[in-house]
Formats: sequence, structure tokens, C-alpha cells
Amino acid sequence: MRAHHPALSLGLVMTLLLGPVTADARGALTSGFLPTTAKVHGHSLLDLATAYTLWGFGTSAEVNPLIAARCERSPIDPYTWFLPVSVGGDGATTCQVPAGTFLVVTPGFMECSSVEPEPFYGADENALLDCVDDLFEPNYAEVILDGRQVTNLDDYVLTPRPVTLPPNNLLSTDSGLSLSKGYFLVIPPLSRGTHTLRLYDEFQAIGFQAGLTITIVVG
Repeated sequence: MRAHHPALSLGLVMTLLLGPVTADARGALTSGFLPTTAKVHGHSLLDLATAYTLWGFGTSAEVNPLIAARCERSPIDPYTWFLPVSVGGDGATTCQVPAGTFLVVTPGFMECSSVEPEPFYGADENALLDCVDDLFEPNYAEVILDGRQVTNLDDYVLTPRPVTLPPNNLLSTDSGLSLSKGYFLVIPPLSRGTHTLRLYDEFQAIGFQAGLTITIVVG
């Protein structure tokens, strides 16, 4: 992803425990990822992707989860965790999550804001939309979970809502408006044990390539 420039087994008991998941979401458990129309505890994929953007860019580099390749419980739902994405190069990390956790993942996305220089600058929402559209294509991405590759990634392309970054964020010491466009997917609760997730992306507009292999330990 262009997260930042180089500069820088479910049954009825589990369903009752975790709260409402749509019928479509339950039916998707065998595919490895929820459908784009599913909701997790009332949150749509758009809601989750928007929260992910703020999570990924809203803190300084010293404590930022993307820079540290660190998974964390999401700020909007305790049973949903955000997994990191590579900010450049190829790496690996381990993520330990509780059983019953939904995982939000992305192989990559483009981000533009009002506090970055060109080509990532946009003064307002319309300019930011143009910015992420221009930089997003052409691209290539891969998502592979336990050896199974997602073949319909285009279905998961999403432009989250713009977010206001607080001061001392990943991009600047100043507050600013940020918008992203990318692939956002949700993995339903995995079985206990160890799983492997491979994320990779290329964005040709800025010559960016990045990959991350995540060992997910469900306990």
C-alpha cells in the first residue's frame, strides 16, 4: 500500500456470543472472507475501512501501528481487530488475537491528505477524491489466507469516508483531512491455532511495492 511515502469454527454459541452477523456473513465463513455487504456487530465495511484509515494515520511514527507492523483491537468494536500492512518493502510479523475475533485486513491502499506535498496533496474532499483515484490505478494486489488466494479482490475496492487526522499524526505535526482508496476485507473468526496471511501490493503511479506475511495466532 501507499500507507506512507518511503520518507518516513463458528457455531450457534459463537454467534450468540459475538452478537449479530448478517445471514450473508455467516454463509461466507467457508470462503475465508465476509462478503462486502456483511455487517460486523452493526458496522459496515465502509465503517470499518474509515476507522482503519484513522487508526493507521492518526498517530505519530513513534507509536504508529503500521510503522511497527502491529495488530490492535479496533477503536470501534472490541471483537474486531485491525491488522497492519507493509509501508514499504517486504516483511513479516506475528499477530496474537483472541478467539472469536473478526480481522480487518488490506493488502494496500492509496492515501491523500491536506497536509502532504504533491502528488499526495488535496485541499478539500473533492481534490482528495481526484488524488486517490489518480494514484490508485494501475495497481496489483494479492491476499492469500492459509494458502487460498482471493480471486475477486476488485469487489473489495472501497473509498472510505474522509477522516480528520489529529495533530502529530503519521503525516504531519498539523491536523488535516485524509482520504484513502483501497482493498478492505474482513476475515471472520478463525479456528484456534496458527494461520498465515500474505498481503502484497504494487502501485505503478508512484513505483511502490510492498508485502507483509502475518502469522496469526488465535488463542
